[in-house]
Amino acid sequence: MTSKDYRLALWKEYLKKVDFISEREKENLDAIAKMYFEDQSFLLEVYKAFAKDLDYLEDQENHVHYEKDGKDYILALENIETVFDKQHFAKVIAAMLDILEEMLPLGTVVDLDSEMMKLVGEKINDEKAKEGEELIDVDAVENFRMVITHRFLGSDGKYYYPYAGVVYPTGMPGSREVFYFTRAFVKNIVQKGYEDELELQFQYMMKKELIVNKGMCTVGYTSPETAIELNKKITSGKLHEAC
Repeated sequence: MTSKDYRLALWKEYLKKVDFISEREKENLDAIAKMYFEDQSFLLEVYKAFAKDLDYLEDQENHVHYEKDGKDYILALENIETVFDKQHFAKVIAAMLDILEEMLPLGTVVDLDSEMMKLVGEKINDEKAKEGEELIDVDAVENFRMVITHRFLGSDGKYYYPYAGVVYPTGMPGSREVFYFTRAFVKNIVQKGYEDELELQFQYMMKKELIVNKGMCTVGYTSPETAIELNKKITSGKLHEAC
């Protein structure tokens, strides 16, 4: 089974469990997903448009558009529309992105986006200030190079973190603490970790259990407030693996 095989298989299994759209709409959604299988950037822009409550976004080249029409949320290919309410659209677009996105194996070295890291640090500092805790110096670290050491963890039953890692090259000697992040934080893949058939089977099993069976999604598709609350539970030791 290749990475593409397992992701396509997962997507088919997910669609089978969706019971709030018609079979014709499922076929339309399937065609859209396959169109962006190699590059999910437009689907990510659709999610951002949804999160910002924008009314319209179009990929003219592929004849796909997103539209908000009153209480309806529409994803269309050509003239065929798949219509959702707000809750179901959020679930489907997050599941599509999480399933289609290629998982990074253990040992992968990545550079995290410094601007996004500083924004997260500022939000965490806001919470720390309320609790009277010591603040993080968000401008002190310029290099956010990490080694992925954990995956599929930090779950609250609805959301989970796909990755956690330690700072390269020192790691975190004498500490069990790791930094949790999503693929959206990855600015550059420096070195990909080892991947074989067993790794792909593991990815398939975990995504099937979390996304298809339990209806969960990664923390990247929730509000900053929910993500911060999840981080609080993680650092308090209340949350560990997602499964």
